[in-house]
Amino acid sequence: MKKIEITTSNDNCYLIELENNSVSQNIMAMLKHLYRLPLRFGILDNPYTCTKDAAIKQLIEYAGKLGIDVNPTELASQKYLNYLHSIYEKNYNGNDGWLQFHEPIHVLENKALDQVNLLYDERAGFLDKKYQFDELLLAQTKIFAGECIVGFSELGKTPYRYWQDGEPDDIVRLCELSKPMLRFHFKITINLVDKNTIPEDLEEFNQWFSKYKAEWCNHWGIPDWSTEQIFGHIKVGRLLDFENFCLGLKQGHVPIKLKIVND
Repeated sequence: MKKIEITTSNDNCYLIELENNSVSQNIMAMLKHLYRLPLRFGILDNPYTCTKDAAIKQLIEYAGKLGIDVNPTELASQKYLNYLHSIYEKNYNGNDGWLQFHEPIHVLENKALDQVNLLYDERAGFLDKKYQFDELLLAQTKIFAGECIVGFSELGKTPYRYWQDGEPDDIVRLCELSKPMLRFHFKITINLVDKNTIPEDLEEFNQWFSKYKAEWCNHWGIPDWSTEQIFGHIKVGRLLDFENFCLGLKQGHVPIKLKIVND
């Protein structure tokens, strides 16, 4: 099987054994162009060391650089975080400062710190591919520790996230802010815990989404958008030395580089 090697900041190496599917093949093709670049891995990307205080500090720092006033007393409010999201969505222009502003917003939204992302951000954007619909049928909602997955990476929200954030009950606005998985952007996520990604309020969401689903699917030119596709991820591989990788993260040894390993 094809493998990817992760090098960490203490020069340890770990292998990802790839699945035999077209999404994994796309990862290999992209990595042939990207492996010389360092991974983007900041203070908020290590789930064992990330804190909300660090997120607030980064948000305020980069907001200041971008000329945005942030009220620290409002950062516990989802409505206020939605407002900050909207600023990002309207102004993002590929500048890394906007990414540094956006990332802590997700941490403050109680994003589950149960995964590690290996990515190059917009440096990989020129390699983006459009998902084929049959690839999206590979999405699954039961994920296990050590599995490597890819998922939603759009500039926007899933329909569930749109509903959860209390956005307007308006199909026009739903189509503006909410997207299906359209593009495959290089981002490998290592899952750190076993989990089922179906939320407890699924039935309540389904009742709401049923009013808009057909029109929303038609807007994006897709035949359907299932529960698995809204909440699921596509498995692309498995980290072979998972426990030692996690131990290294806890000690502050973070991923810095990827490369293809030939059998």
